[in-house]
Amino acid sequence: MFLRALLVIASGFIFIFSPGLPMNLISRHSPGYKRDLVYWGIGIWLITLIPSLFFQSLIRQILYQGQTVASYAGQSKVYGITLINAFISALFLGLGMLLVLKYKKKKNPEDGPLINGLALGFGVGLVAQVFTGIILVGVGFKLLFGDTGSVETLSAIANNNIMMILTSLAAVIVFRVALLAISAVQGFLTAQSIEESKGQFWVGVLINTTFTWVILSIQFLMGEKVPGQIAVGSTPTAISIATILYYLLSFGIAYGWLSNQLKAHTK
Repeated sequence: MFLRALLVIASGFIFIFSPGLPMNLISRHSPGYKRDLVYWGIGIWLITLIPSLFFQSLIRQILYQGQTVASYAGQSKVYGITLINAFISALFLGLGMLLVLKYKKKKNPEDGPLINGLALGFGVGLVAQVFTGIILVGVGFKLLFGDTGSVETLSAIANNNIMMILTSLAAVIVFRVALLAISAVQGFLTAQSIEESKGQFWVGVLINTTFTWVILSIQFLMGEKVPGQIAVGSTPTAISIATILYYLLSFGIAYGWLSNQLKAHTK
């Protein structure tokens, strides 16, 4: 039990600080991005979270007429609701980025909006889902002091096989790394919509939407009743492994595209 507790605590801290890896890898190709734009990105995520959740909840209530999540989780309509939710989140984030980038361009016309967009994406990815890491650290310390039954997650970590625990922890960590890269892509494309083509804004929204919706659909097809919620210690190993592979692939594609774009724009 002691080793399991330490594993969960360590995973929580890795989750919190894991965005540093993709940020360092990506920023090597563009070291001149402004740090204050990262904080603007954090603010965008916090500000757009409330209206995004409101509209998601409103649409869900309209479509399902007050049913609980458990009552419609097994229905095929889950594909539609997850697609709508992913689109709403991506749209609000994109609009927030666009407003900030236009404000910054008006205030300092000499600044490069592409680099600013990249920094905004870093900020969004840096803060998104950070509380999951904090929760993991808390769960780990509870296990460390012998509390194994106060919540379902604690019981699952204490009693299920170690492979299930390891794969589910790896899935949530890799998710955070991939999310930051995708957020950076959306920020960069949003900036491109100001400099080059307005259609790039919608490309960024579409990429973010697809990134979320595809993995939710995969998990649903594999039998996950509530897709998107990787439960540490209880999500089936096969689903966790599929999730890990998907996020690694997403990160690789996003990182490769960003690297090429940044190299091209810094020549």
